[in-house]
Amino acid sequence: FNTYIMGRMEKFFKEPLKFDPERFHPDEPKPYYCYFPFALGYCSCLGQTFSQMEAKVVMAKLLQRFRFLLVLGQTFKIMDTGTLRHRDGVVCTVKSRVADCKGNT
Repeated sequence: FNTYIMGRMEKFFKEPLKFDPERFHPDEPKPYYCYFPFALGYCSCLGQTFSQMEAKVVMAKLLQRFRFLLVLGQTFKIMDTGTLRHRDGVVCTVKSRVADCKGNT
C-alpha cells in the first residue's frame, strides 16, 4: 500500500488535495486502510503509542521555546521515497521566544 496515493483518493476523501488537518480529528470518520503510518493489524509497530506521545511532547517543547517562520516562496511538492518528504525541503527561520519576551530579535 502506498500512503501517498491512499490519502489522495477521492473515493475515500472529499477534496483529497486540500490541506485539511481536521480530516484526522479523532471524531472524523476515516476509512480504515487510508491512513497507516505505523502499519496495521498484527504487523503494526510496537513503538507506535510511544512514538506518537514522544512526537507531541517534543513538538510542544519546540513550540514553547521557538517561533518557526517559513521563508517566502515555499512549495508543497512532495517526494514519495518510502516515507513522504518535501521535495525542496522546508526552509524556515527560527527565533527564540525568550528573546521576543525581552524585546530582542
